[in-house]
Amino acid sequence: MFATASSDDKLERLKEIGLDEGINYVRDDFVAASRRLTEGRGVDVIVDSVGGATLQGSLQALAYRGRCVTVGDAGRSPAEHLDISSMRGNNQTLSGYFLGAELFLSPRAHALICRPPRGHRAPRASG
Repeated sequence: MFATASSDDKLERLKEIGLDEGINYVRDDFVAASRRLTEGRGVDVIVDSVGGATLQGSLQALAYRGRCVTVGDAGRSPAEHLDISSMRGNNQTLSGYFLGAELFLSPRAHALICRPPRGHRAPRASG
């Protein structure tokens, strides 16, 4: 599993939950780094929460038959015109997902988010 973050400290914390390789996007070009880390193949699945110009980079980092899911616009930059011309020839897909709609329309999604982790016991109320 790869991840990008703005600092090495943030990437270090992600290693605790299974991060294999971290890319500091402030210091490194994340598209070039992901290509290098995959020996030129590209990344199979990318979840992009930033949007804007970063989403275009995510598409460039995809492997053959790679999938990119855009889940937000955390970068808050204006919408970019995406160049998707290489996607068809590489059998790649781009999907959008809006959790807000799921929370509004699906009780299952809300229950999954609100459910405590396995083995977690809520403290008892006193008094």
